[in-house]
Amino acid sequence: MRVVSLTFREAATAQQGDKVPVTLVTITHPDMSEPLRISSDPTVELSTDPRLFGTRSRGQTFWHIPMALVLPDSQPQAAPKGQLVVSNIAVDRDFAGVEGLQYARVSDLALMSPSMATVLLELTLSTSPDVIERRWPKLKSVTAEIDGATVALTFGRDNRTREPFPALTFNQHYFPGLY
Repeated sequence: MRVVSLTFREAATAQQGDKVPVTLVTITHPDMSEPLRISSDPTVELSTDPRLFGTRSRGQTFWHIPMALVLPDSQPQAAPKGQLVVSNIAVDRDFAGVEGLQYARVSDLALMSPSMATVLLELTLSTSPDVIERRWPKLKSVTAEIDGATVALTFGRDNRTREPFPALTFNQHYFPGLY
């Protein structure tokens, strides 16, 4: 069980209040010059023309994009896997001139190259965005499904439970030429 602060748990289970749990997502890809940083909460106004909201955390700007998130699970016999469904925001708006949103078309991540994107998930509160309550680093994208104006990005870690133990043995299956 992961421990988060009492304040975070109260905010997460409250029906209403001024403290809101915020998910910060950082997506990096070898073909991108800078990461795409998005937030689940419009904490502050970041730009007036165009009018954009987001979250500032630890000196970084995270742009608010409506999203649905399934946090990585912890199954005993499987690697952690989660899913992020976001709006493909540049479909109807041109953000090419806005710093940090050059790669606002999330679907471009699926079409860039065969290499996988790396996803970093962080949970924080809207009232204290510099304090990270929980994080899932180095998650790799597994699939990206594009459905019109939304993109579903499935991510996870390598499943090390499928690795043989001990490592490869010399048998007919792996080395047929020896027998």
